[in-house]
Amino acid sequence: MVTTKNPALFWLSLFSLTFGVIAIDYSIYVGNTGSAFWFCYIALVLFGLGGILCSPTLVVSQLQIIFLPVLIWLGDFLFVLSPKNSLWGISDYFFTTLTPLARLISLEHFFIIPLGLILLSLLPKPKFVWSIVISATQTVLTFLLILFFTKPTDNANCVFSSCASVVPDGPLYQLYWFGLMFAMMIISSGIFRLFYFFKKN
Repeated sequence: MVTTKNPALFWLSLFSLTFGVIAIDYSIYVGNTGSAFWFCYIALVLFGLGGILCSPTLVVSQLQIIFLPVLIWLGDFLFVLSPKNSLWGISDYFFTTLTPLARLISLEHFFIIPLGLILLSLLPKPKFVWSIVISATQTVLTFLLILFFTKPTDNANCVFSSCASVVPDGPLYQLYWFGLMFAMMIISSGIFRLFYFFKKN
């Protein structure tokens, strides 16, 4: 098993792993077990493991899952700060229902993408075929775990009902969910492939 000897990569990976574990542990501690399955928390843990184990494929597999959803969350958050108050309602919870510590943990939305990109820049080129397999498998497994083992009121990763006003609820909602997740995953993978293509040339 190869592990990193790059100090910057090691400490960034350790930070990511620790932050992710704290986020998951806190969710379980306060009885909100469903929140332990948020993709961002899982990504932080796997970023850390991917960096320590020198696995760029694992790191990019997480970026493919979270990249566009987090950008959408950030756009909604910034809109909430404006006088217009709310855009899609995705980040409204940040200002209402969270405890101070949970609000602090939720700030990971602001650094998770830069952190993943920095880790990726310190690693060799990933294997994109395998990264898509990991992303898709993880998405399906996480969906099933949330669906069968958590409460609808937790609504982690918006599995049970829509978190955005522009995505309709209804009997076909979970099909929409899969369609949106896989579409965003494929688009994100294409973006990262282009990055490596232009970097090579």
